[in-house]
Amino acid sequence: MPFSFSSLEISNLESRFRANLIQSALGYKPLMLLGSQDKSCQINLAIFNNLIHVSANPPVIGIQFRPADVERHSLQNILDTGFFSLNQVPDSQWQAAHQTSAKYDKGVSEFEACGFTPTYVKGIDVPLVAESPLSMVLKFTDQIPLGTTGVTLVLGTVVYLSSLIEPANDGFIDPSQNKIVASAGSDAYYKATKKGRLSYARPFQDSKEI
Repeated sequence: MPFSFSSLEISNLESRFRANLIQSALGYKPLMLLGSQDKSCQINLAIFNNLIHVSANPPVIGIQFRPADVERHSLQNILDTGFFSLNQVPDSQWQAAHQTSAKYDKGVSEFEACGFTPTYVKGIDVPLVAESPLSMVLKFTDQIPLGTTGVTLVLGTVVYLSSLIEPANDGFIDPSQNKIVASAGSDAYYKATKKGRLSYARPFQDSKEI
């Protein structure tokens, strides 16, 4: 049944209902496991779906962090060490990936607790997820407050990328071939299905499948 909410009605909604409503209204979102470690080499893994592509040259990706009203181990590790990894979630381990969102104590490694294997790139002290079909290492470049929300946008420059499948001639990596999952809201997971690719859109010209 169709529905609608006014601004006042939205503000009066129960907080959890409102959060689920607004998050899921965005539809499918990319999903990544963020790997990091602190200055004592304690490793951390956490699931994120608030990611945006900022720039291709330089290659910059942004991650949103909620207000720091509780300990944010991933954020603190990034600020302390300057590096982090982003790893696609394989569809065979989406439930384990969800479990990394639990509030484990700082001394507990989500890699071990949730059944993921850390792996490293030579010369960079940040853990990647061995089970992930695509992984990136990023160097922290900036932290930007987003208005008065308390949310901050962390920007990282990609310094390393690996994938189980090669990109197409134009650089495109098909996520459906990598067998990963996407998300909606904060707790729903979906398997991606490719509809097709279309040529660059130009005014008054029909785009063609490529």
